Amino acid sequence: MSDSGSSAGDIITFIGVPLAVLGVLPILYNTLATLAALSKIKRMLRHLRDTRTHRVLTAVCCLAPKADASFPGYAISTHIEETKVTFAKESAGLPDDVIDAYVRTREGVDKAGGYAVQGIGGMMLVEKIEGSVDNVVGLPVRQCLQLCEKVVFKQNEDSEGEDDV
Repeated sequence: MSDSGSSAGDIITFIGVPLAVLGVLPILYNTLATLAALSKIKRMLRHLRDTRTHRVLTAVCCLAPKADASFPGYAISTHIEETKVTFAKESAGLPDDVIDAYVRTREGVDKAGGYAVQGIGGMMLVEKIEGSVDNVVGLPVRQCLQLCEKVVFKQNEDSEGEDDV
């Protein structure tokens, strides 16, 4: 950046392109926060490895107004998706130094479990997945679409097994 002293609201130029500065975090704070986060991620990944299998649960709810405005005025359906993820064993290629190397890639910094199953983490850390990979990545898309179809387009059909998609 051409101006290192930029503050919120300033216009700066980066490689010839004008950019608006919305906010600047102090570099020292950002570095310390990242180091603390990396330490927590290492602990979490070691725990996931040592416990071997963990469950990823995602709750999905779809709500739509009823066409006939009957009580309660909306149709609702819910679903909980469960996926089991098994990490590799320490003795089978996942020692602490491999976890440390993975954490240094920073791939899992913004992930809930500290790893990205769709990236390097899936190749290095995960041995087996039972269930929806989309659920582990972030959202069980197929189940969400099925809920939306049921609630929006099939409101008057039999509601037997409402929570099962």
